[in-house]
Amino acid sequence: QKIGRQEALERFHRWRKQHTFFLIGMGSLLGAGLMSIVTYVFIEKNPHLIERFIVDKTTRAFVGALSFENRKKVYFSLPEPNFPTLENLFYKAIEEAQEQHKRQQAKDAAIEHRLEEQGETADGQ
Repeated sequence: QKIGRQEALERFHRWRKQHTFFLIGMGSLLGAGLMSIVTYVFIEKNPHLIERFIVDKTTRAFVGALSFENRKKVYFSLPEPNFPTLENLFYKAIEEAQEQHKRQQAKDAAIEHRLEEQGETADGQ
């Protein structure tokens, strides 16, 4: 059965009115989920921005403090610095060396494969 354009629009508007709460709810959930994912990825790729924000906020609070006690409160509210331990640096260096070795092996294997192919074509001619 074929329906007219006007009837199709009326059906759509009725459907939209019946499902408005659902559409708004799903849109809100999807929007919040998307914003969470984008924020997480942004922070993972730019952790220095969080540090910069903390430093700027703390500097403003410290400079704006009028008394020694208030400045002391700002100082003690700072998070502990997270310095890498020597052991973590050592493990990271080992992992990077292993990755570099794997990449070099893959390059060498690709070059060897090309040379073998060229040798086969030269023998075949």
